[in-house]
Amino acid sequence: PTPVLVGCGRFTQKPRGASSERWEPPQLIAHACTLAARDTRVDPSTLWANVDAVAVTSLGTDSPNSPPDFHGLFPNLPRTVAQQLHFPHAHTNGKYRVAEYAAYTGGHSPQLLLNTMAKKVAAGEHSCILIAGGEAVEALRYRLTSGEGPWGHNPGADVPPPRMVGTARGPSSDTEHVHKMQIPIHTYPLFENTIRVHHKRSVADHMR
Repeated sequence: PTPVLVGCGRFTQKPRGASSERWEPPQLIAHACTLAARDTRVDPSTLWANVDAVAVTSLGTDSPNSPPDFHGLFPNLPRTVAQQLHFPHAHTNGKYRVAEYAAYTGGHSPQLLLNTMAKKVAAGEHSCILIAGGEAVEALRYRLTSGEGPWGHNPGADVPPPRMVGTARGPSSDTEHVHKMQIPIHTYPLFENTIRVHHKRSVADHMR
């Protein structure tokens, strides 16, 4: 079988009100999945009924660099997203039939997940895979500063964790931590300034 992308969706929430208006990651991801389903022009209930695997990127809170208290807020994010979407026929003879995957946190994880799932389709392991991911950094920051604490959801004590894709390692080295260079917004300017100097541009010219 040849893997084909049949639909895509993207959503950015810009809330201005109370914490209740700031969606949790599963809600954001599920909404983007709904937009992707609409993009396929296939009836969502028909589409979801044919999904035999859900693969998601892990959240930034699961990164080795995040506080330990934030790890595992959503122990099975693929299952939680599927529950948000109200997947039909997810259980067959009392068993959950949808395979679940999650990529370790990293800037490369979306592409790694796409490549890995495409290989599984080509190998005949799955026929229809929902690939998704999302973050709610601003919502989490708002909850913490307002004293509400982080959110989280456990789809069930008997629900096993998803199969992990990739390698469990920190996204930055000890040397980068010493120089406070573990955050992308701190490292990307180095690249941009290197390119700017190479082309002998002023800051104003480079920003055009």
